[in-house]
Amino acid sequence: MPKRSHSGCGRALGAVRLSHVTKVTTSPARQRATVHTLSAHIGFSLIGEAADLGVSARATSPFGRPALGPWLRRPDSYDAVIWSHVDRAVRSVAHMSELIAWGCEQAVTLVFGLPDEPEPLTITPQADGRTVRRAMDLAYAAEQESRTISSRLTGTHGASRAAGRYGGGLVPFGYRTPPGRAGVSPRPQRPPRSCAPSSSRLRQGIP
Repeated sequence: MPKRSHSGCGRALGAVRLSHVTKVTTSPARQRATVHTLSAHIGFSLIGEAADLGVSARATSPFGRPALGPWLRRPDSYDAVIWSHVDRAVRSVAHMSELIAWGCEQAVTLVFGLPDEPEPLTITPQADGRTVRRAMDLAYAAEQESRTISSRLTGTHGASRAAGRYGGGLVPFGYRTPPGRAGVSPRPQRPPRSCAPSSSRLRQGIP
């Protein structure tokens, strides 16, 4: 593998990821803005973007994601991959280890934004042990945070089921939530009588 230069004038791939997408989310736009800032900061030019929206970092490694995976199989197309934060890349120590090993093997630099620090975490193929340990520590923190969020959601859903509350949004018209069970009743309730007079009554002149 030919050695690449990581001192500027390189080609960078921007990576964006979000587990849950809503109509009001601004995370993808904020991630892109950060990636552009980081690219300019390290002197690289963005040549493409891998956007995995609606993709869990806990459930899928970077190599298994619909948008990023194919890019990672073409490492000669760029010199660096940039994420706005470590948790946009991985939420697993094992996935971070896999990613770092791939970067070293393919001579690709990994760049992670650090919101509370002026400099990003940059892992070059020649990165020292201290830099790698920092990346692994951040991946561990992201993994623990993911587990905490998952446990909290599981507890919330369990409490809703125990209270007989429907956790899937608005109950469809004509249905009810069965007590002590999740979901909606399979048997719709009797619809209300129409307030409008029938056509036969109208023909007879009866309101």
